[in-house]
Amino acid sequence: MIINQGIGKQNSTNYVQDKIVDTMISTAVQCSNIVLVPYERKHVAVYHEWMKSEEIRQSTASERLSLAEEYEMQKNWRTDADKLTFIICAVPPRSAEDIRAGVFASSEFMVGDVNLFISAADEIANGFIGELEVMIAPLEARRNGYARTAILGFLRYVSNHTDEILAEYQGQNSEVKHLSLKVKIGSENQKSIKLFESIGFCKTRSDPDYFGEYEFKFADYSGRRIISLMEQFRLQDYFEFPYREVSDLDEISQPAQCTSMGYFGPICYSRPERLSGDLKIKIKEFRHQRNKSTSNKVRFSKAEDNNRGDSAPMNGTERETLKAFYTRL
Repeated sequence: MIINQGIGKQNSTNYVQDKIVDTMISTAVQCSNIVLVPYERKHVAVYHEWMKSEEIRQSTASERLSLAEEYEMQKNWRTDADKLTFIICAVPPRSAEDIRAGVFASSEFMVGDVNLFISAADEIANGFIGELEVMIAPLEARRNGYARTAILGFLRYVSNHTDEILAEYQGQNSEVKHLSLKVKIGSENQKSIKLFESIGFCKTRSDPDYFGEYEFKFADYSGRRIISLMEQFRLQDYFEFPYREVSDLDEISQPAQCTSMGYFGPICYSRPERLSGDLKIKIKEFRHQRNKSTSNKVRFSKAEDNNRGDSAPMNGTERETLKAFYTRL
């Protein structure tokens, strides 16, 4: 599921993005010491390594997939209207500007994921059920409060966007607005049971079901209640910001990271190896303008430029300068 999806375009021909950037805009969430970002291809390799753990597969009721199958699953999770998925990234102490810039969206900071699976609620007239799941994968990342923070940040996001989530799920038939939240937890998973109970999830029955799972429901996820819970657990600095995946502009950057706020919000880069024709032209123009300036600190020698060529891979200094150049467009 992609909320606020769109293609970033400008009417003015002054914007290079019109020609070389195909941008999908969605939303990321920052809450205290974690950032929730959309699940992208750059996250799949780490996620695949996590799912090699039998303990994680059992706790998430997941099957082991090949890497190719994991990539296909990532596509489904990003586009299926009945799924809402975020990758949980741990945030070192930094400024809000750094967080908004998305510098923690790379796989280096991944610690888990949080998901919502939507289905029709047979027992609720004109309603839907959203089943919540959360996972903190690395052992060293557990018992740091990431799961509770991710759940509350996620619940606040769902509370803020319930209408959009249901409208996307229902398509043209968007009259139903009621969404109930539940979670299923294995009866032996006492840590998860205590976690969700501490947030306010309540058992729907005293004994586990046929599969040995308890079902818990969250009665009220209104914004006021979520904010109260966040204050109770001293979680601060919740905000949402645009998150963009770039299919062409990102090719100027390696490894995966994000730069500062551009016109459409954080510009998030992955690591493709090839440069498009238009981008090669723009790099050539950039290098030409760079070398015309005698005061430019990133100027390269003529021999170095001749050796590198117009479409040669850029070094770190040049890459950062070009990213800043694009951000100003």
